[in-house]
Amino acid sequence: MIKPSTMYVIVGVIVGFAIASVFLLQSPEIQTTVADSSDVYPKFENPTPRTLHYTLIAQDAEIEVAGGVRATVWTYNGTVPAPTLRFDEGDEVEVKFVNETPYAHTIHFHGTHDSVNDGVFPMIMPGEEYTYHFIAEESGLFMYHCHAFPTTEHVRMGMFGAMIIDPMHHDMKPAREYLFVLSEFDLKTHLRRSHDSIQLMGMQTSTWTTQFKW
Repeated sequence: MIKPSTMYVIVGVIVGFAIASVFLLQSPEIQTTVADSSDVYPKFENPTPRTLHYTLIAQDAEIEVAGGVRATVWTYNGTVPAPTLRFDEGDEVEVKFVNETPYAHTIHFHGTHDSVNDGVFPMIMPGEEYTYHFIAEESGLFMYHCHAFPTTEHVRMGMFGAMIIDPMHHDMKPAREYLFVLSEFDLKTHLRRSHDSIQLMGMQTSTWTTQFKW
């Protein structure tokens, strides 16, 4: 007659082998499964991709932010927000960047790009030019902005804009479309006067991009 303690050991060994066999059978599939961005953002082939060229110039400027109130800003092409970039999924995009300011700047494009064209590095020094090149993938609404350190200062000074990558497949075309690029200038606590203009100095300036279609 088998003792109860011996029976527990036998049952434990059987259960242990059963659990181990399940993990061993599943492990090859788990180990060989590779996830990439296509699993989250499906990419669709563009049968007629275009090659699009843009030029963005870093410029210091003054803009009116309220009646009779002007602010000194850092811009792309003299406007805040910067010009909206728009292309179709799969298009080939080239952006020539010219730095006409006394500070180092970049253009960082949100989305997936290699390090050479992502815009975090290199820093484009005053008087220099740089060309970014990428394929427009992962359709959607994105932000682009300067990534020079400190990044928050360059963004709140005005170096930001919207980038729209339209999907290849549209379930339904919108009757109307609106794009909002929202930011704020705090005139009470985050600006100081410099001669006849206002310099943006605060850390609380926020930026949002929102697109509505219906």
